[in-house]
Amino acid sequence: MTSDHPPEAVVDEFVTFCRKTAAVLLRKKIAGGTLGLNRISLSIEDLALDCVADLFSRNPEGGFIQLKVYLRGIDVGAMTEAELMAHLRRLVFAKVNQGMFRIYNDIDPSLGRIIRNIKISIHALENFVIVNRFGEQYIVPAACDPLEHLPSIEPAMMQEELRQMAGKTETIPNLLARLSYCLREQEQHCRLVPLVQVALIFRSLYSATLAEADTPSEAEMATSVSD
Repeated sequence: MTSDHPPEAVVDEFVTFCRKTAAVLLRKKIAGGTLGLNRISLSIEDLALDCVADLFSRNPEGGFIQLKVYLRGIDVGAMTEAELMAHLRRLVFAKVNQGMFRIYNDIDPSLGRIIRNIKISIHALENFVIVNRFGEQYIVPAACDPLEHLPSIEPAMMQEELRQMAGKTETIPNLLARLSYCLREQEQHCRLVPLVQVALIFRSLYSATLAEADTPSEAEMATSVSD
């Protein structure tokens, strides 16, 4: 696959690997409640292919550009097959997460804006760290024990905690600060929470405002305006 003209049989095998790996991650997202297909008019297999499609773009000489650049950063010859497979899975998982962010923007613009503004806020304030866990993007409060050995906190519990502390005029940075406080203060659950799940909870806190207004809510716009 790293040559300028890989055999078509090898290309077919690589495409199949990428599609199947992406489909496994998408099924995990569905099972975890961070992805629903009710608003996406694609099967899991088609969605998987859509997410990883740009991995198959070629340069004029016929080489796979993105794959060659990615593999330049690792010593392929010194790796076991299992290590190389792990790197390829990481590449596919990254493409799926990027693809889902693009799809959220297309089919659910308000959720896409909230996800974007959460990332902007985290980058600006560094009160959270974004980590990849089993192919899913999670956030965890910075400089504290993530308590990974404990069970995940239920979304309803997290939402209720924030609802008690937050009002409809809260901005995304303030909501993130309150979420950080809630996660740090408790010691019964894992402090890693899925990024998309957090975005869905933030939006639910503003659902009344979104229903009453045609313009984007405070939650959607606050961070991008201040940035």
